[in-house]
Amino acid sequence: METCEAQRKAAREEARRGPSPYERAAETAPTHRNAPLMRKMQDSHFREVRRGTNRLRKFKYCERKTEAREQGDEHDRTAAV
Repeated sequence: METCEAQRKAAREEARRGPSPYERAAETAPTHRNAPLMRKMQDSHFREVRRGTNRLRKFKYCERKTEAREQGDEHDRTAAV
């Protein structure tokens, strides 16, 4: 009974510490022969999404800036009258 208890405590302590760096590396290592190519393709898709998102943000910024400028001109015209 003491042996089982000691094994249980040792297993619990090991689980609490988490995987070793070697175990983590084995978990994240590519297993498919085309894994590096697939990762590059995935990164490429993320870059395209980021570029598109940044472009949309720039359009939105320019649109707000133009609207603010138009409202400022309109406000100046009404104040001059």
